[in-house]
Amino acid sequence: MLSINTQNHIPDYFSDRILLYLACGSFVFQKNSPGLDKYFIDKEHLIWFDTKEELVEFANYYLVPEREEERRQIAQAGYNHVTMNFTWKKSMEKLLECVK
Repeated sequence: MLSINTQNHIPDYFSDRILLYLACGSFVFQKNSPGLDKYFIDKEHLIWFDTKEELVEFANYYLVPEREEERRQIAQAGYNHVTMNFTWKKSMEKLLECVK
């Protein structure tokens, strides 16, 4: 999956699409944005890029049959990370903790 946000200058902002993609077990290329590294690990949960040239470089590297297992492992790690940390229940627990 390719995830590109139009507001990449807002700290800690990323679209909920990234959570949906990862929760479906997708291998994700994500346009980098400030603070993304607070929530995900590059090349462990997903692949982020800064420029279209980087995206092409990463696509040429990862989207070949020889890297299928590497893509599967990254997608699985992303899935595990999201389903352990970003469920509605976890989000509501954090919200309620902030309100206390």
